[in-house]
Amino acid sequence: MKYSRRIKIGVSLQEAYLFIREVKNLPLWTRFFKQCVNYTQSQGEMETVLGKAFTSIHEEQADSSIKLTICSKFDQRQEQALVDIEGDQQQVNVTFHLTVPSEVSEEQQKKMVTILEGELRTLKQHLESSYA
Repeated sequence: MKYSRRIKIGVSLQEAYLFIREVKNLPLWTRFFKQCVNYTQSQGEMETVLGKAFTSIHEEQADSSIKLTICSKFDQRQEQALVDIEGDQQQVNVTFHLTVPSEVSEEQQKKMVTILEGELRTLKQHLESSYA
């Protein structure tokens, strides 16, 4: 099942992009990433709720939008999250796309979406307080 959630944030496209693309910032606004252990700008060793992972962020840019793919590799599998950032010098829309495996129960899916919505609110608060 696929879910997408969007939030409007009162910062520029560049400010949002510079913050979200840094793996070290993931623990500041997500619950999945607990700590960044060793990193460069777009990749690093992460402590997650599922254990250790190597995480990297890949980007694709257009004029007024940026697509980021957050990839986390565990021992036997890989997970991805997609983030779209669209906007201008005044505000952005950040859309987070979540794909949930079909074997996950409906109750658990709802919980995951609720967590995602909270993470987007945390991202908004962090960015707007940092760049206000």
